Amino acid sequence: MKRPVIVLLILLAAGGAAGFGYYYYSGGSGTTAGASNGKTVYVNHVEEIAGIADAGGEIPRYGGEIEPLETRTIRLESGQSVAKTYVKVGDKVKTGTKLFTYNRSSIEDAIEKNDIEIEKKKNEILSEQKSVEDERKTLQTLKTQAEISEATMNITEYENNIKSAEFELKKLEIERDRLNSNLANTDVYAGMDGVVRTINAAAASSSSSSDSDEYMTLMKDGDYRVKVKLNEQNINDVSEGEPMLIRSRTDETAVWTGVVTELDFSSGPSTDTNNSDYYDSSSDTMTSSSNYAFYVTLDNSEGLLLGEHVFVEPDLGQLTEREGLWIDSYYLFEEETETFLWAENRRHQLEKRAVTTGQTDKVQDQVEITGGLEYSDYIACPQAYYEEKMPVTRVDYAIDEGLEDDTEAGSYL
Repeated sequence: MKRPVIVLLILLAAGGAAGFGYYYYSGGSGTTAGASNGKTVYVNHVEEIAGIADAGGEIPRYGGEIEPLETRTIRLESGQSVAKTYVKVGDKVKTGTKLFTYNRSSIEDAIEKNDIEIEKKKNEILSEQKSVEDERKTLQTLKTQAEISEATMNITEYENNIKSAEFELKKLEIERDRLNSNLANTDVYAGMDGVVRTINAAAASSSSSSDSDEYMTLMKDGDYRVKVKLNEQNINDVSEGEPMLIRSRTDETAVWTGVVTELDFSSGPSTDTNNSDYYDSSSDTMTSSSNYAFYVTLDNSEGLLLGEHVFVEPDLGQLTEREGLWIDSYYLFEEETETFLWAENRRHQLEKRAVTTGQTDKVQDQVEITGGLEYSDYIACPQAYYEEKMPVTRVDYAIDEGLEDDTEAGSYL
C-alpha cells in the first residue's frame, strides 16, 4: 500500500519543480520570458551613443578649397594691345597701383578706322534719303495701280534701310567716344588691395583682342572663403546662414568657423566624375562631382593657405565640451509625469526604466541624463511593439568596426 503513495509524491515533486522553473524563467509573471513572437530587440552601448556624433559619422563632411573672398578680372578693351605691364604674378598691389598701359598707336588706329566707318554710314543714309525723295517724285507721275504699289514698296524699303543705318551709326559714335576716352586714359590701375593671380601674356601682344579676353586677375588680399562642391543628392542639405566648421585634412584638431554666405546652384550638374570634392564621413567614400557649390565666409582665416583643401561640416555644437551623460532625445518617452527609456536589465532582457533628466541641447537634440542610466548600460530606440522581458541583442560599434575583443557581442535569450 505504500508503493502508490511514494510514486504519487515523486510525481507531485516533479510537477512542482517544473512549475518553479516555469515561474523562474517567466520572471514570476506567469508567461515565458520575451513573449515577442520571435522578435528580438537591438540595444546599443550608452558609451557609444554618448559619443556617436564623432564615432558613428552621422555628421556629413564635404571637401572644400580655400579661395580669395573676392577675385576681379581685368579684360582688355576690344582691338587694343598692351604697351607695358608694371606687375608680375604674385605681386601685392594696393588700390591705385598702375598695372599696365595700353598701346596708344593701337587706340589711334582703332579711332581712325571707326571714323571711316562713321563717314560710310552717314553717306549711306544720305544716299537712301535721296532714293526716298526720288521715288516719291516718281510716285506722283504713275497712273497704274501696279506701278504705284511697286513704288510704295520701294519707299518702305529705303526707309527701313535708313533706320538700320542710323542704328549702326549710333553704335559707331558710342564706340568712338569710348576709344577717345581710352586714348585719354591709357593707364589701368588696381581697384582694390590684393595679389596679382594671373597675367595672360598672349592676350597682351594680340592686336585682335576682344572684350572676352582676360588679361589679368587680382585676388583680394587677406580675406579667404571656402568653396565647397555638392552633388544632386545633397544640394538641399545646406542653407544660407548655416554655421560651418572647417577642419584641416592633416590635423584634425585644427578647426576654423564660418557661415554659408552664398549658394550657387545655377550651373547644374557636371559630367566629370573624376574630380569629386564631396566626402561623406559615414561612408568614407568619394561620390561623383558636380558644379553645384556653396561658399563659406570664414570668421578667421589665420593659418589657412590659399588653395588648401579642407573638410567642411555643419556646426552642430560638436566642439562644445559638456559635463554629464547626454543622449539623443528620441531614446526617451514620457508617461504621465515620468520619463522612461528601454534598457537591458541584469537578466539581459528588456525593461522600461525610469530616468531623471537635466538640461536639453536643442541644436543637437540631446538630453542630459542625471539619474537611472550609466555609461555601461545598453538601451534601445522605442518601438510600439516593445514589451518588458523581451530578448535583446547587443550592438557594439567597436565590434562592428572589426576589433578583436568581442566579449560584449551576442544575443541573450
